[in-house]
Amino acid sequence: MNRHASPLSRAMLPTLLAAGLCLGHAAHAQPSSRDAVRNEVDAARAAGAAGLALDIASRQRSAFSELEFARLRHAALAQRLRWAQDEMRESIARTRTRDLDAALGEGWQLLDSLPATGDFAPLRMQVTYDMIFGLALRGRASSATQLFESLGKQMDAYPPYVLVAAGDAYEFQERLDSAIAAYETALRISGPGDVDEVGVREKLFYAYLDRGRPEEAGENLERIERASPALVELAPNPETPNADFERANRMKAQYLLYTGRTSQGIIAVDALRHDAPFSTGLRNAAADARMSDGHPEQAREAFRIATQEQPNDTEALIGLARSSLTLRDIRTAKEISTALSERLPESSAVRNLRRDVDVYESPLLVMEGAASRGPSDGSIVAGKEWSLDTKLYSAPIANDFRVFAHQFTGQANIEDQNRSRIRNGVGVDYRRDRVEASAEIHRSTGMGARTGVSGDIHFYPADTWRLTAGFDTDSNDLPWRAYWNGVHGWTGTVGVRYQPNARRYLDATYKRDDYSDGNVRQSAGLTWFETLYESPRHAVSGWASVTTSRNSLTDVPYFSPSHDATAQLTAMYEWRPWRDGQKAFRQRVYGTVGGYRQAGFSTEPLWEIRLEQVWDLPRHTTITYGIGYGRRSYDGQPENRASAYFSLNVPF
Repeated sequence: MNRHASPLSRAMLPTLLAAGLCLGHAAHAQPSSRDAVRNEVDAARAAGAAGLALDIASRQRSAFSELEFARLRHAALAQRLRWAQDEMRESIARTRTRDLDAALGEGWQLLDSLPATGDFAPLRMQVTYDMIFGLALRGRASSATQLFESLGKQMDAYPPYVLVAAGDAYEFQERLDSAIAAYETALRISGPGDVDEVGVREKLFYAYLDRGRPEEAGENLERIERASPALVELAPNPETPNADFERANRMKAQYLLYTGRTSQGIIAVDALRHDAPFSTGLRNAAADARMSDGHPEQAREAFRIATQEQPNDTEALIGLARSSLTLRDIRTAKEISTALSERLPESSAVRNLRRDVDVYESPLLVMEGAASRGPSDGSIVAGKEWSLDTKLYSAPIANDFRVFAHQFTGQANIEDQNRSRIRNGVGVDYRRDRVEASAEIHRSTGMGARTGVSGDIHFYPADTWRLTAGFDTDSNDLPWRAYWNGVHGWTGTVGVRYQPNARRYLDATYKRDDYSDGNVRQSAGLTWFETLYESPRHAVSGWASVTTSRNSLTDVPYFSPSHDATAQLTAMYEWRPWRDGQKAFRQRVYGTVGGYRQAGFSTEPLWEIRLEQVWDLPRHTTITYGIGYGRRSYDGQPENRASAYFSLNVPF
């Protein structure tokens, strides 16, 4: 036999051998003999050829009772399902599910033919178990879990392989608590060889992480490492490498990445690649690590090379699609997602990719609101103020364009009078490859209503750089007292960000505001961000910033110092207590301290504290809200100010 035969061909070897045995036996027995037929069936079954046994029995059906024949049908069905499993694992061809679909069809027919009581009851239960296995394998998770739950048994009453199949179906549906319970029970009740222990523990490992239980994921990983020595025990060749050893070490590196310790994870993956430079799994893990660390272009190139060398490498294809989506190449992401969804409908990774592509192609609502309150008697800024900024985007048009409607409403109370600003606009947004850009035409209402245009562009020359520029001929970003006095203006900004990785960046910005009263305000700033500490549930980050500004006019009815400067440090602590698949909750505390120096006045301290909560919901919906309280000085007079804010990002 060809040593490169497919797993399916190797799996059929018992059938071929049994066929030879049965033909030899038939040469010495009368085909019409009842005993001879039963002997042939027994020989085929003993050789592991359940399908052949059924074919022989079918030629002389009267030699078998109804129950015996049903058992032969079940044995053939069970074997076909296992062969189909091998084919599903080894192929991504469009025909990979053909044999499985045929086996499932036969399974339903067999179930319909079996009475639910009497001598047939145990057999019916066994067929049901195998149907749960087959449905989960096919990706029909809802049908698999419904059938599993319809039996009404305790978890430990099921065979381990059925529990693993049910766990896979629950995981596909993101019913993670049920998936974890099924996997845990399967491992607890299984005997030697009942299930692939390392494989099931790997499923459990990722289920723990997706459920926000990193401590248990770590404990499970330690068990995987203990069960995965470097060399295969009791192998004919004492130096046979153990594939599970590499898998365990890769999972250890990924655990560091998934729990926020990116730099440690990258070091671990690179060390593993040094020891096994030709491992496709480690190569994909290294590319995924680069993606997590803010280098999508590097990751995309690595995944592209991997797919050129192995076109059927599913993990590399998914990585290529995800990195392309991050880099605004929706065409490539869609092509890969569509192809894999047709060929691998049972894959959770493919399902997640398809969902992310669908979200990208959905209409989008982005809303930001803020309010603050300072001294009611003579605040330099405003006694009270609030604003609501809303953008509603269409689904992508020709992949790269969206149209949007933009509405801004704000109000401030100054000297016991309320003044509002309302601006409505429509625009177009463009995103492709290295460019993100938008342009808008808008009209403000009320006294001094104006028509204006605005736009911005973000250019990404490389993973580590981002260049930005923007303008607005009727800016919303003017002091409220300026609006109150009938002043309007235009704004122009430029900026550059250097971001060597996802854990740090340096921002440099310049902004110019030209007011209608002749005042020109120019400001510049530098901000350095650094992730200082990160663990599965906790993180600490910091910002250091310096800004300075100048105004050409000072004798104006709004705050306009000739020049000033601010230096401040901000620390953020983030707590991540809960996660369940796509849903997660985070809580953040910010603390800011610094100094403010205004021309003609001494340096004054400033400070602020904020509490913020973030909800991550299905389909990349995000809700953020927070409150704050702080103090800073204007014209040498300190003001305490309370604030509240929220943001909403909802793909439809």
